[in-house]
Amino acid sequence: MSAFALQSVDHRILQRLLKVADPDLWRFSSTISPVPTLPFFALSWILCLFSHDIDTLEPVQRMFDFVLSRNPISAVYLAVAVGVMWPMSIYR
Repeated sequence: MSAFALQSVDHRILQRLLKVADPDLWRFSSTISPVPTLPFFALSWILCLFSHDIDTLEPVQRMFDFVLSRNPISAVYLAVAVGVMWPMSIYR
């Protein structure tokens, strides 16, 4: 399976989790993504493990510790948690 196919699977799982966790945010993310069924707002979050969007080192280190010490799907769960806890990061 190609890396793109694996990333698509991650995004489909993220989309389903977001739909359950926050239906309003899920609807909004469907309107802003070029492919409504995939939440591209979280692409850089998952690919770069959030280091692209955070300016200080300590939170990035904690996220790396969390994601790298667990199953790879934990990055998807973390992306949903960040989206639900701080939806303004997506609405902007």
